[in-house]
Amino acid sequence: MTMIQACYKIVVDPLSYVYVKFTLPRDVTLEGFFKARGGLKNDIKVIVLDEIQFMNFKNNNPYKAYYVSGRVTADGFRVGLRAGEYYIIFDNTFSLLSNKVVDVDVSAKWQETVRTVKTEVTTLTTTTTTCR
Repeated sequence: MTMIQACYKIVVDPLSYVYVKFTLPRDVTLEGFFKARGGLKNDIKVIVLDEIQFMNFKNNNPYKAYYVSGRVTADGFRVGLRAGEYYIIFDNTFSLLSNKVVDVDVSAKWQETVRTVKTEVTTLTTTTTTCR
């Protein structure tokens, strides 16, 4: 198993959203954890979209998401994604006055296989990073 991990601290203004765009060169499992603070309820909405669905989101049209948290303080997600461009959106459009600070820990994991004529060996590579 090979893994890439990233940690972010994101500030989202009231009535707005922030996104992280990333490209996956291969099929992966995307895992993440986030925690929001700010405002009365310490809440944020997190959405994972592909490039086409992000265009729908930006234009306030219906969209199909890989993950939608709803308005929560903290949550985790695990989704399988194919190679392509994706967006993790931190949506605070529902808040009139309060900005939100969101701590995010996200990783992409995939299996690498080395093939020979008659043998198949799966390599295991682990990278450990503590974000929280």
